[in-house]
Amino acid sequence: MFSSYSIRKSRLIGASALLIGLAGSSATAQSFKLIGDLAGGTSFSTALAISADGKVVVGKSSGSNGFEAIRWTESGGVVGLGDLAGGIFNSEATGVNSNGSVITGTANGPNGKEAFRWSQATGMITLDATIPNSSFAGDMSDSGAVVTGYITGGVQSFEAYRWTSSTGIVGLGDLPGGEVYSVGTAVSANGAVIVGSSAGINGTEAFRWTQSAGMVGLGFLSNFEYDSDALAVNPDGSVVVGVSLTALGQEAFRWSQSSGMIGLGDLAGGLYGSQAWGVSDNGSVVVGQGLTSNGNEAFIWDTTHGIRNLKSVLVSQYGLGSQIGSWTLTRATAITGDGKIIVGSATNAAGDVRGFIANLTESTCYADCDQNGTLNIFDYVCFGSYFAAQVNAVADCDHNNVLNLFDYICFGNAYSAGCP
Repeated sequence: MFSSYSIRKSRLIGASALLIGLAGSSATAQSFKLIGDLAGGTSFSTALAISADGKVVVGKSSGSNGFEAIRWTESGGVVGLGDLAGGIFNSEATGVNSNGSVITGTANGPNGKEAFRWSQATGMITLDATIPNSSFAGDMSDSGAVVTGYITGGVQSFEAYRWTSSTGIVGLGDLPGGEVYSVGTAVSANGAVIVGSSAGINGTEAFRWTQSAGMVGLGFLSNFEYDSDALAVNPDGSVVVGVSLTALGQEAFRWSQSSGMIGLGDLAGGLYGSQAWGVSDNGSVVVGQGLTSNGNEAFIWDTTHGIRNLKSVLVSQYGLGSQIGSWTLTRATAITGDGKIIVGSATNAAGDVRGFIANLTESTCYADCDQNGTLNIFDYVCFGSYFAAQVNAVADCDHNNVLNLFDYICFGNAYSAGCP
């Protein structure tokens, strides 16, 4: 197999530049797309959360009625979820369960801002009608049975809560010392762990809450002990990410019981300011936003590479430059558990804002490079095109971060093994 391929290797590489467009991103099912927006409003949409199965994105868009919570799917596109009755029309979706059937967020109702829960069967309903003051929803568990967020105007001016259908909204209190303040932002897959921020003796501090331990402060990045916020948590509640103030400015962090709080750095250029908004199942991949000379730009961080500009990675490593075009990725807000699908917001020179979804899932059959269901010479041509374009995500067959002759051997072996 290899010797016959070696004879025509130079010809394939020479032809590959002409075939890059033919191979495209479909060769590995990897893609980047904007989610669109509602008709009748300004040119605006944003993606704020994604279901665990990667099929449903939620956020908000500008439509003919105003800002409206949205649900996006590949087949259905952007669909508005409406608003609660009463007040100015304004809603946004911030959390979604594992299969996208239940959504939570905040809308305007008769009492002002009210947390809502949406499903196809019920539509948008108030999370807890017994709350006389404003309530906000941040995130929900995988089953949709647990929601977290915060309420305002009660005994405490801001208080984090945990909601279930049986208990309604139950306040979680706050850290000792300081003003009375706490906000819930994210919840683990099983609903047992809630994270957010609270005012404590040292200032606003990221917290992790469980039924057994209550609210426990996670601390701050070293040498600047005040102001940290937890913004996301992995499914089992063991890894928390967010932002902490440092001597340089805001910095994204990753926390675990074993490591404590570790700073993730920032993108090069501009002022120092990064925030982490999403984390994979095992905590090894984190997404968020940093500051560059161009303003806010989305980042991706992993344990091997550290912090990197997300657009640069999508272009250089995954060959998605033609799909992204001139759009600037300003923030990555969420990532699926396997670290393969990322959502966030992008903007262009005209000032349009769109939610985006980047799917980095590889083909189920690596050797079928052109994804036509048949293994033949054109799969070698397809592989050669990616090798010539230096697209590591496809051409680095042996995963050693170096493109060389051994990647051709690796691909030849995969071809010989066939597809499942």
